[in-house]
Amino acid sequence: MKSIGELLEKQRISRNLTIEQVSEELQIPKQYLQAIESDMFSEIPGTETNLLGFLRMYALFLEMEVKQILDIYESNKVVDEEIPYHQLLRKEPDVKKIILLVIMIGSLLAAGVFVRQLALQRENSVTFSLAKPKSLKKKFSLEQDIKIRVSEEVFTLQFSRNSNNELAGHIQGKDNTQDFLLSMQEPVLIILYTLNSRIESSFTLRIMLDRIHRDDEVVVFLEVEKISAPNVDTPIEQEVLEEKDIEEIFLSEGQLSSVKDLTRQVLMSVRSGIAVNPIITFKGYVYYRHRLDNGEVMERYYQAGDQIQRTMHSNMKIWVSNAGKTHLKIGLNEVVLGRDGDVSVKLLHWQRNPRTNMLDLILEDV
Repeated sequence: MKSIGELLEKQRISRNLTIEQVSEELQIPKQYLQAIESDMFSEIPGTETNLLGFLRMYALFLEMEVKQILDIYESNKVVDEEIPYHQLLRKEPDVKKIILLVIMIGSLLAAGVFVRQLALQRENSVTFSLAKPKSLKKKFSLEQDIKIRVSEEVFTLQFSRNSNNELAGHIQGKDNTQDFLLSMQEPVLIILYTLNSRIESSFTLRIMLDRIHRDDEVVVFLEVEKISAPNVDTPIEQEVLEEKDIEEIFLSEGQLSSVKDLTRQVLMSVRSGIAVNPIITFKGYVYYRHRLDNGEVMERYYQAGDQIQRTMHSNMKIWVSNAGKTHLKIGLNEVVLGRDGDVSVKLLHWQRNPRTNMLDLILEDV
């Protein structure tokens, strides 16, 4: 940083002024101005007040910032006072005090790190109550673990960008994991299983992207709801579905006998129909085709490592050429669609269970 004298001299020269011109205008002796520009402040007679007055006048005349000049003077001022002889003697350092100081500083740093970690854990921890459905909108950082506590179980959720630069999510429980893509149009539905007092319970976790905040944060909606067991004493009113193609989606009791020999799996049971997000993962070369909700049709070849995800409201019919290399995942349930090399046709659909009056999500051969 330049000294006061250098700053004043540079400003004077830039304004094409001589020492003599400044002396005449300010009525300050020329030798005093020369002493100031040489930073020889001790040559200015009188008290320090005289020197400060000359500095203020000179700075104002050159249209400089007076406070800047005075601050530089104060920061560089040397106090001339006699130091006692015993203070000039070298003292041996107090080792005990140094060790104590190091310990105190280390403890403070450790405490600060601990408090910061607690704050981060609290910021990225979400606890859901079982008393009623709970939803919230919250901002999370990418690549950061988010703890979701439902009942007595803890699930770890993380958002990131995949290799295609898409916003993706990963949730891990005690026994299983699930990957999914975030969307602003359709919520992702995940089935969570918990064990409380040796009683297994199921919950639906809905995740939906609200917006992207900067490049490393997302704002998402989270909602959890317990899937209740049916009350056998109180019959549940039969729901009326809006889909016209009802005969293909839900099988009646009269039709059950005709499909007894089909391979059949119940993936989940709920009180009322909900949208689910099937994830199809390919472990090898497969020709794949599906018809979704009696509408969208997709067919193409896939290879090992490919994956697709759709949102299903009522039904999904799937054709595959290599069933053993095709995996279907819904929530934390994952099934293989058949044996290696087999051609398989599967129907995933909701069906009312007459015994429990619940809606079962069924995967069966057709």
